[in-house]
Amino acid sequence: TNTFLLAGTALALSEAVLSASTGIDLNFLVGLTLVIAFMDKLIVNGAVFESFSRVVKPEYTQKILRHEAGHFLCAYLLGCPVEGC
Repeated sequence: TNTFLLAGTALALSEAVLSASTGIDLNFLVGLTLVIAFMDKLIVNGAVFESFSRVVKPEYTQKILRHEAGHFLCAYLLGCPVEGC
């Protein structure tokens, strides 16, 4: 299943319900969500989204580890200097 699609749909529905129940403009809520997502990416390089993704879908962590291991292997095989943080 596509977890991110389901999460996005749930977010959109929760924004619609919140808008209908409180009277807050739906366009404002959607814009606020986009601004928060942009600030997450800009300030902390998507760390909040990644942490949320790990909680929602634990197997996502293994996918990230394999992906980063691929970067490491390519750098090593190309002779690029690999350093720890």
